[in-house]
Amino acid sequence: MKVIQFAKENRNRAAERMFDVSESSIREWKKNKMSIINMPRNKYALRKGVAKWLILEERLVNWILENRQNGFIVTRNSVRLFALKWAKKNANESENFKATLS
Repeated sequence: MKVIQFAKENRNRAAERMFDVSESSIREWKKNKMSIINMPRNKYALRKGVAKWLILEERLVNWILENRQNGFIVTRNSVRLFALKWAKKNANESENFKATLS
């Protein structure tokens, strides 16, 4: 809301420089201002839909947190590899799952 207010008073490009946020994000936020205002305080994004592989995502979160607590580095590739291994072991809960590099 601070960025939106600043952008209204000083233009989008000034807000971009001040808050180090892309101008396209500022435009999007201004367009969705009412949705942002009505959003619950503990929600941080305007995402919609339901996770396709909810159990896999929950298991991944737990695995990442465990590794970080034990002092291990968690890379994108290690997350991808763990997800692939888990999906193979639990094929009925991860149908059509593909963990590509992108």
